[in-house]
Order: sequence, then C-alpha cells, then structure tokens
Amino acid sequence: MTEHYIELHSRSAFSFLEGASVPEELIAVCKGLEMPAMALLDRDGVYGSPRFHLAAQKLGIKAHIGAEITVQSPKESPKSKVQSPKSKTKESPKANSQHPKSEEIVAGQTLDIGLWTLDKDWTLDKAVHRRDALWQVERVARPAGELYEELHEQDSNSPLVAMTRPERMDADFRGTGLTIGRHPVAYRRAELSELGASRAIDLQQLRDGSAVKVGGWVIVRQRPGTAKGFVFLTMEDETGVANIIITPQLFDKYRLVVVDEPFLLISGKLQNQDNVISVKAKTIRALSFQVAAVASHDFH
Repeated sequence: MTEHYIELHSRSAFSFLEGASVPEELIAVCKGLEMPAMALLDRDGVYGSPRFHLAAQKLGIKAHIGAEITVQSPKESPKSKVQSPKSKTKESPKANSQHPKSEEIVAGQTLDIGLWTLDKDWTLDKAVHRRDALWQVERVARPAGELYEELHEQDSNSPLVAMTRPERMDADFRGTGLTIGRHPVAYRRAELSELGASRAIDLQQLRDGSAVKVGGWVIVRQRPGTAKGFVFLTMEDETGVANIIITPQLFDKYRLVVVDEPFLLISGKLQNQDNVISVKAKTIRALSFQVAAVASHDFH
C-alpha cells in the first residue's frame, strides 16, 4: 500500500450498524497496510477514540479523532442552504475528492463535513479554529426563522476569538472526559521541576528509602475497611502513575486537601518492595492547576 494514501473516514463498531471492527482492529489493519496515519470518524460520538488513540500510539500510527454528526432541523422549518467549510487536508487527495469545496446542504439530511477535530493540529482549514467549527455546525442545526429565511449568509469564520490552550483542554474534559492533546500535568512540568517533583516514570530509578516529591492528578482515592484507616492514592502525570500511601494520622491532618483537591504535591519516602513502587507520604499540599479535571474514583 502506498504511503501517500491515508484513510480519513473510517468507522468502528461504535457506529452501530455502520462499522464492524473495534478500534484496535482498525489500527492493526492500518499498520499492516503501512499507512502512517488514520482518522476515526464514528457516527454522532467519540466513544471509541480512547481505544483508537492508545492502539495507534503503541504501533506508532498518528491518530486523528473526529466524528460525523447527524444534524436535523424541526420538520416545520424551511429548507436552509449553507456552504460547507473548504477542505484543505493534504494527507489524502482521495478524501478531498469526496467532499467538494462548496455544496448546498438541505436541512434534515446528514451533514458530513469531516467535523471539527479535538486536537489543534488537524483542522479543515488553518484559519478555522474550534469555535469557528462549532459556530458553523450550530448555524446548520438551527432554523433561520421567518425573519431571516430569505437571508443567505456567506460562509465565513465566526466573530468569536479562538480558544486558549486551557479552554480547549477544559472543553475536551467537559465534553468527552478526555483529551488527546498533552496531559494537563505536562503543561506544568517546569513548575513542578522547580518544586523538586519527580516524574512518575523516574521513581523506578530511585533507591528504596529515598526522599522524593511527586506531583500529579489524583485519579483514584481508596480507603479499604481492612486497611486500618490507611488511604491509598493513585496520582497520574504525563509519564504514568504513582502510588501514594497515607497513614491515618496524616489523613486526619490533611483530610480536606486529600479529599477535595484534584492536583497534589506529595513529599515522602520511596518504598520499593519486589518492584512494587509507592511513596509513603509525609507532607501534602494542593497544586493550583486550573483544569476542569474529570472526577476521580473515590473510596471504591
């Protein structure tokens, strides 16, 4: 298979009755055909994107994530004509030929414009940012109404300013519970390094009993009934996870911080027992990272 062709319109089994392969199988076929990249555009959702992205990452494939949205106006609304965004994707000439630069779309039919993507590196047009794409999709979905039904607005960018990096990340987490961009902690790595925090992946290089600091996003909090009051945290950063042990006395001291704060900086003693690495906490402080983090799994 020539490397000049890239599939930009694949569907997985998450598109009910329209796709049969799970995301991992799609990536395996992509690897077998020596394609450097593939796009997953399931119908009306991005439910398969985490599995698709992880499988692509393991096999060295560049994953593009999007969705194909079905837009339907109320039956009583008049037909509206809009212009689809111009496609300038250079990776697949075949994909471009399937989507004309401009076409009339009748309200109520399936709108297939490649959609806006969740990562900032792949857009339909370099001048189109995420709020532009959302603006254009909403314009198709909503009826013009009697006052404006004869007014044919030219397809153009929205008057909204582009999202900042934190706003894009917040939108990803609020909308899908994940981001395929960089991990939130990666953006604060310089700050954590100044505080002396080690990355999760670096803990395996340290000796048992070493003093260590780790900072990250708390994704699991556990307090088993058989653990005599001990609390166990799983903290995630851009390189992996770190296991934290908190004694009952320390938990009583930092209870509100441990329970309420999504990002923590913990100082303690490294424990390496049979290659099972954990940090026994001595001090705990909150990190003021302004990210709309997904809720952790607490005390399960």
